[in-house]
Amino acid sequence: MAFYGGLSRLGLRDAIAPLAVRLPGVSPSEALRAELRLNQAAQECGCNAGSQFMTAGVVLCVAYLWTTLGSPFRADLLEILSACAVVFVAAIVGKLVGLAQGRRRLLRELRVLAARAEPAGAAGGE
Repeated sequence: MAFYGGLSRLGLRDAIAPLAVRLPGVSPSEALRAELRLNQAAQECGCNAGSQFMTAGVVLCVAYLWTTLGSPFRADLLEILSACAVVFVAAIVGKLVGLAQGRRRLLRELRVLAARAEPAGAAGGE
């Protein structure tokens, strides 16, 4: 369980080397799959979710301006700045959501591996 505590305290951006899985009772192919999942979750930066949220913000702002003004090209400076702020906030929220999802996925994978390792360690230690 020590490896789990050490990795969970790492911040996601602090991981320099790829994570490797070496557990007794885990086949090499299963360990490789676990490594791939762990490294993918550890490398999650939130960019995909951020871009999706930003795109949704742009679409919603254009739709709003189109329905209220008849065309987004008729917007005054305040409406344009408000739309830019909405798009910016949507992108930041999406980035944070993506980071949280990556961290949650990493911790879930670590818990699964820790649960697999504990029975083997408990049986070997007693």
